[in-house]
Amino acid sequence: MSLESRIQDAHADIDAIAAWLDGLDPATRVSEVRAVGPSTQRRLWSLCRGRALGLDDLVPADRGPLETVRHFGRNTLPAFRLFEKRFCRPPIGTDAGMAWGYNEGSTRALIGPGYFIARPTPGDSRGAFVVD
Repeated sequence: MSLESRIQDAHADIDAIAAWLDGLDPATRVSEVRAVGPSTQRRLWSLCRGRALGLDDLVPADRGPLETVRHFGRNTLPAFRLFEKRFCRPPIGTDAGMAWGYNEGSTRALIGPGYFIARPTPGDSRGAFVVD
C-alpha cells in the first residue's frame, strides 16, 4: 500500500503512517513522499492538525552545529514541485532555539540557495516553527 493510499484511507491513523514511513529505507521514503498529490497533501494536513514540530524534528539533538539535515518534499505549485530544504543548528553561542537552512533544487543555479531560518512560534496557530 502506498503513502497516498494510506493517507486517503477513511480510517487513516497518522501515528501508523509515521511508523510505516520510519520503517522505510531513505530512498523509498523520499519516493513515497514525493508521489503524494495535492488532495492527499490536504488530507495529510488534516490528519496532522493539532500536532506541532519541535527543533529536534528538524535537526535531531545528536547533530552538531552546522551539520546539515536534508528534508525532501513536494509542493502544490504548478512548477518546481520537488524541493529539498536543508536545516542545521546554528553555531554554539547563537540562538540555540532555532534552525538555519537553505533550499536546494533545480532553480538554485538561477536564483541562489534561498537562505532561511526556522524559528519557534509559541502560541502561534501555524505550528511550533515558522520558516522565515
